[in-house]
Amino acid sequence: MRKLLFVLLILFVVTGCRSNEPDSEFTLGNIYPLDLQPGQTYIFITSLEWEGTEGTTLQSVDLISEETIPPALAQSTFYIGTATKSTGISNREEIGEKQAIEGYAMEEKQTLIMKTKIPETPTDQAIDIRFTYEVDGEELEQEVEWDTLSELTGSDVIANQQAAVPLEEKPAFQLTRDGEQLPFEVISECWGAECSEEADFIKAEVLDITRDIAPVPMRSGGFLEVDVIGEEVDELEYKRLVDSIFVEDTLREGVLPFENIGTHRLMLTGRWYDNQGLFQGKKTIALVLDVTD
Repeated sequence: MRKLLFVLLILFVVTGCRSNEPDSEFTLGNIYPLDLQPGQTYIFITSLEWEGTEGTTLQSVDLISEETIPPALAQSTFYIGTATKSTGISNREEIGEKQAIEGYAMEEKQTLIMKTKIPETPTDQAIDIRFTYEVDGEELEQEVEWDTLSELTGSDVIANQQAAVPLEEKPAFQLTRDGEQLPFEVISECWGAECSEEADFIKAEVLDITRDIAPVPMRSGGFLEVDVIGEEVDELEYKRLVDSIFVEDTLREGVLPFENIGTHRLMLTGRWYDNQGLFQGKKTIALVLDVTD
């Protein structure tokens, strides 16, 4: 089957700012997504750096444009995250750890979190982001060009809503070790038009989601065999966290080796597409393996 590839490119750029505080500057990382679903809510997490007067506090963050901003984007909400928070795009409801914008004391490095809904139709308009902040009791504003915002209204980004052919049977996973089936937990699954094919579950979430899963023993040098019962999976990826080492990759042969001793927190996501390459749905499972000599 044909596959649609979701490409996420994150570039770190220094944006030009207009300000009545000449020694101040915001720097945002740009995110360039493809195939966003109209009407779907997404969470964007990008790097945010600040250079300016010590003691500066944020008051608000909003969007501005010379044209009318689509209502979906106009209702965007913003938060601040730590500098170490993983950046990218997620369609999950949970944002994770965050801080309110109002009263936040700016640091040299942090992340900006935007929760927004994609417009139903593209407008291909330029949209900037406005930071309102306070320095020594004086309220100031800066408007920053953030390419990501303009991308969110582009006809190349908002996906064609041609419906995919539904799956005849919902697939099921089967995991085995030396012929023995292993237990796992189904974390999420979605099918049909309400489902987004985007990647989800970042490093911190893998730890949180698998924290209470009982580990299964595995010998170093052993293999985990991954089978899908029902409709053949078109794309199978895994995320593996071992101590502080995080790896994500495509599982091509259905076999995952285990060499490093330690606790392996594993999440597997399968995606399905019809013969026209249209996205049908996805399913994510998780398990924890205790790898020993």
